[in-house]
Amino acid sequence: MGKAVRKFKVPTIREEPNNREHHKARYWRLHVIQMTPEQLSAKIGYAPRTIYQMELGCNSRGEKVTPRAWERYKRACASLAKNPIGFSWGQ
Repeated sequence: MGKAVRKFKVPTIREEPNNREHHKARYWRLHVIQMTPEQLSAKIGYAPRTIYQMELGCNSRGEKVTPRAWERYKRACASLAKNPIGFSWGQ
């Protein structure tokens, strides 16, 4: 039996459910810069596991990511943008 092929439109960042920071970060990585966590890790210096945690919206203890941690992560990701001033996950 062959694999079923799914044809669907990839949602835009505004169509993503629960349009919160961690959803935006994941959307940006997958659809804007198109990198794996390992590739992004090599560029910004965060461990792949930390990138997964940020995209889940919680830290290793299961607590919500603090605004300060989000700001540091967002600045690291902004360093990859063409225009890092006012970076907002591809918007």
